[in-house]
Amino acid sequence: VCRIARHYFPQSLLEIPIGGGSENVMYGQDTTALPKIAGRYGVDARSTHGGYAAFPMGYATMIKRIATPCKIYGVPHWLEPPNAISADGEGSRIMEGISFGNRGFWDWGGNPMASPNVFRDYANFFTQERPVVDVALFFPTTNHRLHPDIIFPLYLQAVGTKLRDVMDFDIVDEELIADAALKHYRVLVWIEGQFVEERTLKII
Repeated sequence: VCRIARHYFPQSLLEIPIGGGSENVMYGQDTTALPKIAGRYGVDARSTHGGYAAFPMGYATMIKRIATPCKIYGVPHWLEPPNAISADGEGSRIMEGISFGNRGFWDWGGNPMASPNVFRDYANFFTQERPVVDVALFFPTTNHRLHPDIIFPLYLQAVGTKLRDVMDFDIVDEELIADAALKHYRVLVWIEGQFVEERTLKII
């Protein structure tokens, strides 16, 4: 899809939506491979679930799982919420967008209309800077796929949610580690998971 769209729209802004609010393996979605492919064709990635969970819970789960490969592979990242986000939810989304160094902040028209004061209060923070992050949490891809009944590593989510109060972090999986993502970080935190590929262990 990215290749065909780029062929027929060589100068256009193109975005591929990624997400849906779940990492259920039965959906077959690879949140690392999709940004990697998008980067090959100059297509931006739009995370389609920003706002499902308030900051920092959403930050410590699938949103960061998309934002991290976007950063590693040089793909511009956008956030897209569901409709009818509360004022507090919009504040959370702005915090997420700034923390990710987003290119854009996509929204449904009714959300800013319902919370105009939030956008007035935080308008000066809509800048784009590359975040300084030297800690990565490990998403054990193999272990996750061996437990299809769990839509996201729950302990990783719980610890990441609390950890965001004291530091920022990215979330790297086995594919990112295979692509030398660890060179960007000082610390790798392995919170959850008993099973990984042998090559992942060797690289770590």
